[in-house]
Amino acid sequence: MRTLVVSETSFIKNENKFKVEGVTSDVSLRRGYKTEDDGVLWGMQHATVMKANYSEDDKLHSKRMREYAPIKNGETVVIEGSEYVARLLGNYSSCVIFDPK
Repeated sequence: MRTLVVSETSFIKNENKFKVEGVTSDVSLRRGYKTEDDGVLWGMQHATVMKANYSEDDKLHSKRMREYAPIKNGETVVIEGSEYVARLLGNYSSCVIFDPK
């Protein structure tokens, strides 16, 4: 079972990103879907960004994402020590919700 880390700030660390089946870009785990404190855990898709120069960290992140098996609809994951089930919404900016198991 995979463990996901909530991204609490607007700065998203590459190591916290993951892939979701049927979603084009990298995804990060966020808290607060409709309101900031509603407690809902969800995945936010990130736009693709081009750079003139890629650091070694950028290259390693790209390799990790290419090799990452996407999270599938109904898959159970661990978030903050509790189990959640992925509910895929589609190839949207808010692409997945994680429901408590």
